Amino acid sequence: MTTEEIIDDYIKYCVQDKNWRPLPRAEVERQLPDLMAEFFGVTKSHDLQRNGKARRGYWNVRFSP
Repeated sequence: MTTEEIIDDYIKYCVQDKNWRPLPRAEVERQLPDLMAEFFGVTKSHDLQRNGKARRGYWNVRFSP
């Protein structure tokens, strides 16, 4: 998943599902690399392809339904 996809889904979850106020996007983006490494053992990559362009994100990470 790209960083943008993860943050967008986090915000939707907070607002729509939980009626919580999400952290600011910049704060989530700052904390995300450490959280992904701690909980999933993955580091940020700079070569995920979306619409023919390289994006930053995390390989082999998906949200469960």
